[in-house]
Amino acid sequence: MAETKDKKNTQAEDLETLGRMAEDDKWFETLYNRHRMMINRIARSYYIAGGGDVSDLIQEAMIAFYNAAKSYSPAKNASFTTYASVCVQNHLKDIVRKDLGTANAVNRTSVPLNYEGEEDERHVPGAYYPDPVTNFIREETDDSFMDKMRGILSDRQYEALRLYLDGFSYAEIAARQGITAKAVDNALAAAKIKIRRYYSETEDKK
Repeated sequence: MAETKDKKNTQAEDLETLGRMAEDDKWFETLYNRHRMMINRIARSYYIAGGGDVSDLIQEAMIAFYNAAKSYSPAKNASFTTYASVCVQNHLKDIVRKDLGTANAVNRTSVPLNYEGEEDERHVPGAYYPDPVTNFIREETDDSFMDKMRGILSDRQYEALRLYLDGFSYAEIAARQGITAKAVDNALAAAKIKIRRYYSETEDKK
């Protein structure tokens, strides 16, 4: 009940902000700050799913969010939060698929051989995996995705991924796990490759 009330309040606040678009120069800043965590979480999810640079994805997500705000119609669309989320995901989906499709048979995520990390993070093959993100984007919820990841990732990789998707920085994750920021980077890189492989194999079985 409280969650429903919160959603209604957010929608009311969004509509009020969008209604000030013509006369308030700060309207987008206000709207963006209200939904910043959602935008960053989506961008980080697509980075994990196979995207390139996470800062570039966040920038692209902001552009898609702005376009969603400009095109939103309360009479035609769902709540602004839902509408904006779909717009951002669709935009990033196209970017990730294009990125994977032009990757020349080389996995862009590489892990150096001389670093601290778990055993299965030390020798990561460089083979290219075909687009694994179709189901991840189209079907997965956060909970179902993380449930699946618990079965394929090591404890360190799973926890690093969970914290990363929740918006924690490498330094913050490192402090929580008692490891270095480099080890966090290695764990996430290895997790990305496992996730690509998992979804590629899932697609092949269909």
